[in-house]
Amino acid sequence: MSQLLTRPMWKARLKIMLGFIGGLGGPELAVLFLGFVLLMLASLFAVIHCARNRRLSDANRIIGIIVILLVPVVGIIIYLVLPREDNHPQ
Repeated sequence: MSQLLTRPMWKARLKIMLGFIGGLGGPELAVLFLGFVLLMLASLFAVIHCARNRRLSDANRIIGIIVILLVPVVGIIIYLVLPREDNHPQ
């Protein structure tokens, strides 16, 4: 059996890969958790707003929802910044 697959080497590699988590304390984990919760709430808001937005065509709604869900941070920013079609003439 190669030395790469021995148990002590495997543990050492795993420790190196996940070592950054070991250095985090309570405040850092709380900030990460808060950021995650805010990202999920923003994604939920953007998906609901996109689905209910009557100024978007059906195709644009579907594309918007897919982008928001697949790339949450970038998708939310793109959705909120890009102009919408105006289907209701003034």
